[in-house]
Amino acid sequence: MITTINDYLNSTLPKVKLCIVGTGAAGLELATQLENSFDSILLIDSGFETFDWHTQKLAHFQQKGMVIRSVDPNHPLNLEIAREQQTHLRQYGGTLNIWGGKWKALDPIDFSPKLYLQETGWPITYEELHPYYHAIAEDYDIADLIWLNNHPNELPSTISQLPCFYPSIDLLECIPTNSSVKFHKRLKDSSSITAVLGASAVNILLSENLKHVTKLNVRSLNGDEWTVQAELFVLACGSIETTKLLLSSNSQLEKGIGNQTDWVGRNLLDHPKGYVGMLFPYDLKDITEARTFFESRNKILEIGIALHPNLLREWELPNHCMNIFPRLHGSKLAYAVKIYLEQLPNRESRLFLTNDRDTLNMPVACLDWKFRELDKTCFKRFIEKMTDLLDSNRIGRLVTNPDYEELTFLRDASHQMGTTRMAMYSTNGVVDPNCKIFGVDNLYLMSSSVFPMAGNANPTLTILALARRLASHLKQEQKKQAN
Repeated sequence: MITTINDYLNSTLPKVKLCIVGTGAAGLELATQLENSFDSILLIDSGFETFDWHTQKLAHFQQKGMVIRSVDPNHPLNLEIAREQQTHLRQYGGTLNIWGGKWKALDPIDFSPKLYLQETGWPITYEELHPYYHAIAEDYDIADLIWLNNHPNELPSTISQLPCFYPSIDLLECIPTNSSVKFHKRLKDSSSITAVLGASAVNILLSENLKHVTKLNVRSLNGDEWTVQAELFVLACGSIETTKLLLSSNSQLEKGIGNQTDWVGRNLLDHPKGYVGMLFPYDLKDITEARTFFESRNKILEIGIALHPNLLREWELPNHCMNIFPRLHGSKLAYAVKIYLEQLPNRESRLFLTNDRDTLNMPVACLDWKFRELDKTCFKRFIEKMTDLLDSNRIGRLVTNPDYEELTFLRDASHQMGTTRMAMYSTNGVVDPNCKIFGVDNLYLMSSSVFPMAGNANPTLTILALARRLASHLKQEQKKQAN
């Protein structure tokens, strides 16, 4: 059922088997997958079923490094302004209420270590995650995307058939999926899932030995506070809020929960993007086929251009991607080239807490988003190699903007990742391969904050695949306990 925190003004919240913080893509996926395995699930969310500006103000953060899109917390906004700014949404259903509907899977090479840089790679393989990509694609009606990823030779484009290039495929929904709509009736009618809206998680309390979460404190906008007791807890409230909650829960551990090796908040990544120049094709037909494969059932499959993984390894380059869009250049048809970068991991790019407080008396976060110098070096080399290959293979002439080497033309994609990175050992991250916090036996994280590497793909599909994988793991753990 779906309730609000105001329904509990004179009562306590129920003690449950599982508490999930966040009703976005990850939270709703987990809850619905575990509905038949846990007899009591509590979903907690700051937001309500409709947009509330006072709640949205809680998502405000300060900035120190490169500019990240955000909205003025002192200027009232509505859902359409939030959509235009592509901000993170504090509402039932999360940011899927306003996202652009772009689905894309990480490439196999995105999971591999980069030999030219330490602390890279995932502690799980693409092959481990692939079954969950496939399952999500089937359930969310985007199976065409995964099929083409597995059968790139079926693409009609000349570019995709060249051995030096690798097709970078994404699917764009004309009517973006919204999990709060998709699962609304199921949650409303559920006897095992209770969603409590208007309740912000403000503090995590541990046992005396600091290895087990005993309670979660939640607070309403008017300052009233409740305690949640559960056997298991999952934080699925987005990268920024998840990281902020771990750092601010410091009454027992000075540096916050999961931060014994100083990784919480570090490795702040995004998908820097921007128009780098124009591509003047030698054969218009080849380019057109590469741009859009087909449109059907209110979906568009687009094919970007990336370098083949073998060349990425040989030239020690990140997995950047180029998408092209038709433009009139004088009397000629050319293509604007939009670049999507894979940002390299960087401990000095980070989220930290300030001394300022929001209306819930929670510390306001500050995002200090930074590139490495290696990001600039690699991007320059990528453009040089791509320019040569496009020309030598008679695809087209790439003319770059004069200032591209400094990366000043790039903007964030509102895809904050990496600040609670997944690792094999606690010395290199915050959560283990099952997304459990190192050293705490009943606290899991599920957002793009666990990504140790960014790739160039929008994170939604990978978040859902990881959520499906975590649900499978928790089901297995439940069976073990039952036996």
